Parts: sequence; C-alpha cells; structure tokens
Amino acid sequence: MNRAKLFYFLFYGATAALSPFLTLYYQSLGLRGTEIGLLAGLVPLTGLVCGTLWNAAADATRRYRAILLTAVGGAWLATLLVSRAGGLAALLPTVLLMAAFSAPIATLIDSSVITRTRATGGDYGRVRLWGSIGWGMGALLAGPVIDRYGLIWAFVIHLTLLAGVFVVSLRVPLDHSVAEPGTSFFSRLRVLVAERAYLTLLVVGLVFGMGLSMALSYLFLHMKNLGASETLMSVTLITATISEVPFMFLSGRLIRRFGVRPIIAAALVIMAARTFAYAFMPAAGWAVVINLLHGPTYATLWAASVSESNRLAPPGLGATAQSALTSAMFGLGSALGNFSGGVLYERYGAPFMFQSVGWLLLATAGFWLVASRRRADG
Repeated sequence: MNRAKLFYFLFYGATAALSPFLTLYYQSLGLRGTEIGLLAGLVPLTGLVCGTLWNAAADATRRYRAILLTAVGGAWLATLLVSRAGGLAALLPTVLLMAAFSAPIATLIDSSVITRTRATGGDYGRVRLWGSIGWGMGALLAGPVIDRYGLIWAFVIHLTLLAGVFVVSLRVPLDHSVAEPGTSFFSRLRVLVAERAYLTLLVVGLVFGMGLSMALSYLFLHMKNLGASETLMSVTLITATISEVPFMFLSGRLIRRFGVRPIIAAALVIMAARTFAYAFMPAAGWAVVINLLHGPTYATLWAASVSESNRLAPPGLGATAQSALTSAMFGLGSALGNFSGGVLYERYGAPFMFQSVGWLLLATAGFWLVASRRRADG
C-alpha cells in the first residue's frame, strides 16, 4: 500500500496548495462575491456529473488505470490554463474543465484502497491519513511562499505535485470488487439506487459537504476581513491537518467500537459547533484553534461514510457508489454551499452565513439519528 500512501500524500498536498486560495485568486482578479460564488459553486457541480460518469465508465469497462491517467493529465493541463486566464469569461470554461478532469481522481483510489484493506484485514484510515499529512505539508509550503511571492505560486506548487501524482498513477495498485457472473452493470445500479440506507447516507454527505465547502471557500475571506495574512491562513490548514491525522489513524477502531450511526451523528453535531465558532470568533487567530475540530468532524465522518458506502454497494459497483457519495458531499453539497455561501456572504456577511449552515447541520444530525434507527428497527 506504499504507492497508495504516496498517491494520497502528493494529491492532497497539491490540493492544499491551491484549493483554499482560489477564492483569493478570483478576488485578486477583480471578481465580486457573487461571481466568486458562481465559480466556486460550478466546480463541485461539474464534479458531481463528471465524477459519476467517469467512475461509472470505470466500473463498466474495468479500465481503471486508463481513466485515472487521463483524469490526472487532463487536470494538470486545465489547471495550467486557469492560471493564465483573466476575468470571469476566460476563467469559466477553464475552471469547468479543471473540475471535470479532477472529479474521479480521489474516488478511484478510495474505492481501490477500501477493497484491498477489506480483503487483507487492513485499515482504510491508516492509508488515507497520508493524504492528511500531504495536505498539511502542502499548506505549510504554500502559505509562506504565497505570502512572499504572490498567489500565482499556488499554481506552481500545485502543478509540480500533480505531475508527481501522474507518475505514481502509472504503478499504483487499483483493486476493485468483481461483479457476480451474469449480472449487468445497470441491474447492479438499480439495486444501489433502491437502497434506502445508501440514499440516507447521500443526504448526510450533501449537507456536510455544504458546511465543509463554506469553511474551505469563505473562511479565508472572513479571516482577511479580520486582518489575517496568508501565512496565518496557512497555519489554520496545518492545524486542521494535525487534528485530522490521529482521527484518520483511529477511524477503523472507532467504527468497530461505536458503529457508523453514532460516529456520523457526532461528526454532524461537532461540525455545527465548528461553524458557529467561525461565526462568533472575535479575531482571525481564533480560526487556528477552531480548526482543531476538523479531525472529529471531517476525518471521522468521511471514514465512516466510505466504509458504509462500500458495505452497501453491490459487487462490482464500488467505484460508482463511492463516486456518488463523493459527488453528494463534494459535488452537489459543495455547489449548494458555495452558491448559497456567496449570496449570504455578500448580503449578510460571513457570521450569518456560518450560523445558517450550523443550524442546518444540527437538523441533519436529528434526521440521521431517526432515519438510521428506523433502518435498524426494521
């Protein structure tokens, strides 16, 4: 699994170097809040559609490596085009192209790692935590460099690390479950779509994705309004990573000890507390402490959701099920969070925006507890 660990490290390091700084880059080009919200929202929405199609094609054709290499190479080229675009009209097509190619990359690896660890008795979280370490290292590198030399260096670091991802993709293991003989792709897909437990999981992922996208896309703008530097912003990412690593490491043990249902409910409640804390923090430096809640929110919910998605997926449909979950959380959820966040941020300010999603997260925790209990009783 060493190649998978290296893949996670490089891919999430590349993501940390660019993704959190994109809204600042858009702002530096003169875009308004609603225009930033449009771009930020279209990225995950495009990922929702394209990610599902890419992964469904991978499950249907079993050509996982060819699709992975195409996606990584296309994402590299599209990101280069984004770095050279100026203004909304030029940015829009290149940003959508970047989103379309980036969509299936992580899910193809996630599905493969889950399949292999289940077969060997390993732990997904202990492999995936290298992505958390990569995120922290990417943020640690990017923040001071961007602070000193400008936002364009976010693209330089990202493209360098993504080139490494392409090289690793040539040899990284890609193990996926095999469908039973005689079952078609579409018959298995109908079984997945009819699974109520899986649909409930998608709803939770969608709402959690809204909260997470607002934290990623608008926290830095909120911090900037409070007088933060790019270096301080980078420190908040590192803090989040520090909190994420131990929870990724322990996620398998936590799932076996407490089960998926209470872990997901707790993650939603703590995420609500996190967004409320952003809303009421008196100074930008408080974000460093608040981001310690990233571990017990994102890390635990993601590991539990991936495990549950893989358990519910019919054989041979692991990548598709994982892609739909990713699309719900980082696709539609992120799109709704970014679109609504852009409007709320511009009209009412960041504190109101973060409070609004906090109440939504608490309501979703209640929905999850009721829906998952009914499934258990049934």
